Amino acid sequence: MKKNKMISLGIVLTMLATTLIGCTGKGDEEVIPESQLGMPSSEVSSENVVEEKPIVNPLTGEYGFSEELLETRPIAVMINNIAAALPQSGLAEADIVYEMQVEGAVTRLMAVYSDYKSIKNIGSIRSARHDYIELVKPLDAVYLHFGGSDAGKQAISNNGIDAIDGLAMSNVAFYMDKERAKTKSSDHCWFSNGELIQAGIDKTGIDMEIEPLNSLFSFAKPEDDVMAQASLATPANTIVAPITGDTKAGFVYDEKTGVYAKTQNEKPHIDNNYNEALTFKNVFLMYTDVGYLADGYHKEVDLSNGTGYYISNGKAIEVTYKKAAASDMIKVYNADGSEIDVNAGNSYFGIISNGQKTKLTIQ
Repeated sequence: MKKNKMISLGIVLTMLATTLIGCTGKGDEEVIPESQLGMPSSEVSSENVVEEKPIVNPLTGEYGFSEELLETRPIAVMINNIAAALPQSGLAEADIVYEMQVEGAVTRLMAVYSDYKSIKNIGSIRSARHDYIELVKPLDAVYLHFGGSDAGKQAISNNGIDAIDGLAMSNVAFYMDKERAKTKSSDHCWFSNGELIQAGIDKTGIDMEIEPLNSLFSFAKPEDDVMAQASLATPANTIVAPITGDTKAGFVYDEKTGVYAKTQNEKPHIDNNYNEALTFKNVFLMYTDVGYLADGYHKEVDLSNGTGYYISNGKAIEVTYKKAAASDMIKVYNADGSEIDVNAGNSYFGIISNGQKTKLTIQ
């Protein structure tokens, strides 16, 4: 009796299997897809694969940028650049460094950071100058400075620039390096960092959210080299660019690293945070008219147009540039009038009097 039950069970199972297979014949058996059986499919349709585009830093063209930073305003910091203020700190971390003459033979630097929270130490921080406001405005950057010329403060107000001024917030967003103050004037001893900058932002109520910035340039992919396709490029391994009678900016190309080490007055331009020379992927030397304000002391730099050089990866090309309005970014053009492509990486901009152009050497 037990054996008959087992035979009956076998018959039932056979009938069920036949039903599942169907009655259309062996050659037309219906195969149930693995996906319907809860099994992972061995193939994924290429039509359903969406390639994610990397998030690009709009100031450098480099990959690996975060979406949060893409929607966060950059910070622009005024940096003292006279001999008594050296060494400086924090410039190596900047996406962009601008240098211009401000009065007499003195230049000042402005460092721009897309990720201000990562700044561990920046300074020494110095006073605002009006020409730099034309560079801050199109970046929608928050301007960190310590005091300012009358023209500088007026330009901040006229252009609606969100600023954090050390004269008002020295105990909130800045600190004095007391050890440094033992040997240097207090003017050369005010510093900040990411945490203090955030405290200044909180105290002033500045809104740091923005729509993603337009890219500073048309950047090449990080693995590409625009100079390889530049037919008019000439060798540029060593550059000496006098900015004033007292300040010479120099750049030495390292083929192994693909960047330029900066010098100042023929000595390595050191970042004290790392005890190493500043390095840049891109160097822009931009020549223009430099005159005086009505006070006969502070400089007036024409940023509207000029000529110069774009230097990267051991080569240089001649360029022109234009800045149509204070709210517009600087546009740089090839000899044929087309806008240049730029290698991905950080950039130095030297904005220099036309009178210094004949002293430039590029080898």
